[in-house]
Amino acid sequence: MIRLSPMNFSLRQRGFTLVELMVTVVIISILIGVAVIGIRQQRQSAKSAEPRAVIRAVGSAQEVYRAEHLAYLDVSSSMTDYYPTGAPQFNRVFSFYGWSGSTAENWERLEPVVDFPVEFGYVVRAGLPATSGIPVPAGASGVVAGAPPPEPWFIVEAVGDLDGDGIRSYFTTTSFTTNVVEVRPGE
Repeated sequence: MIRLSPMNFSLRQRGFTLVELMVTVVIISILIGVAVIGIRQQRQSAKSAEPRAVIRAVGSAQEVYRAEHLAYLDVSSSMTDYYPTGAPQFNRVFSFYGWSGSTAENWERLEPVVDFPVEFGYVVRAGLPATSGIPVPAGASGVVAGAPPPEPWFIVEAVGDLDGDGIRSYFTTTSFTTNVVEVRPGE
């Protein structure tokens, strides 16, 4: 049988020291900080995925339209005629379809497959060969040359304010490339 002496009894009741508790709090704080940074990066990445997906859908729809009509569809009236929201707004989500007006009718004629709500505004301009220069997108000057191209063309631009600071993010591509140029993608 084990006899408990006053010395053994006090060791069992001792608990944690202040230093041990502080080390535990510091470790937990570091882990929370790492988690918050990771969550923010994932949110930004997810928000940047929307314009890339819509741009791909528009590009595919434009190619289908060109196969049927031998030209791309000029959907927007200008490079600032954003659909579906007009001027992009922070933290507002809009249905891609169900709007009215001539721009909405052109989007429905083009039929890009977008089956999720969007936060960005989209512009699609198109033209015939050697009839007009490609417009320079608002957020990506220098992305495309202004000279008339030798074949039908289109340009797609997505514009949005991801974090509400008034600085817009721009995602742009043309019919001449599959690359999407991103200007301030995390803003």
